[in-house]
Amino acid sequence: SEDVVVQSVRNLQIRYIAKKNSENQIVVVAIKLNVPSEYSLMKEDEYSYLSQRIKIMDRLYHFNHRIDGVLVEQSKSECMIFTTKKIIETETNQYKDFYLLDALREVSAVPVYIGIGYGKTANESKYNAYESMKKMERSRQNSVYIVFENGEVMGPLETGRGAKKQDSFDEKFYRAATETGLSVNTIYKIFGGIVKEEKADFTSRELAAICGVSVRTMDRIILKLCDAGYCEVISEKLMHKSGRPSRILRLHPLQIYNG
Repeated sequence: SEDVVVQSVRNLQIRYIAKKNSENQIVVVAIKLNVPSEYSLMKEDEYSYLSQRIKIMDRLYHFNHRIDGVLVEQSKSECMIFTTKKIIETETNQYKDFYLLDALREVSAVPVYIGIGYGKTANESKYNAYESMKKMERSRQNSVYIVFENGEVMGPLETGRGAKKQDSFDEKFYRAATETGLSVNTIYKIFGGIVKEEKADFTSRELAAICGVSVRTMDRIILKLCDAGYCEVISEKLMHKSGRPSRILRLHPLQIYNG
């Protein structure tokens, strides 16, 4: 009958509108930087921490632009990205490739926790995002958790390259100290100093000035760095009209900062 046809069309319209509303459902991505502890080497060097934060925020703003979201910085260590269900699921291929994790790994020595929340309202999505981030903090993995509006949890999600354990900033310095037989403070002074200088090639005299030691002491340190693969002699240069040429040394900070 005509009434049945009219009712069927109305039901179809309702289902279509519901589907469109679902696609435009607000999704919140919560990100938290694991601020170094009081006894961390990075905590003692504000420059290193701020440098890491700038690199991380650059990747976050790039991701935010890709998903046409709104990024809100809650504090120096926390921020949120507001987007829609359709956009983020399309951009990440239904979360099969959450490439933001890989992008952050490339630049960060600071652990970054990510949680995603769905909800019927923006507040509910925000709450679920923080709930999923708590799961991330407890697991301490380089992955992502999602909490949906019905309370269902998905995760941990792998990235396109596969998740792998990432050493913390301090662990990388301790590892380098073990491999070279040098103290952690010496390793930190050298590699922290070359990051501030924004170059990788030095003479032993320049490195001695950075570390506050004699050139003879630095020559012994350089020998240990070279043996462990953290340094190499790339050339020699005559610094004065007379005397022996100085070695030009290239250090490899990426072995520490990017693993």
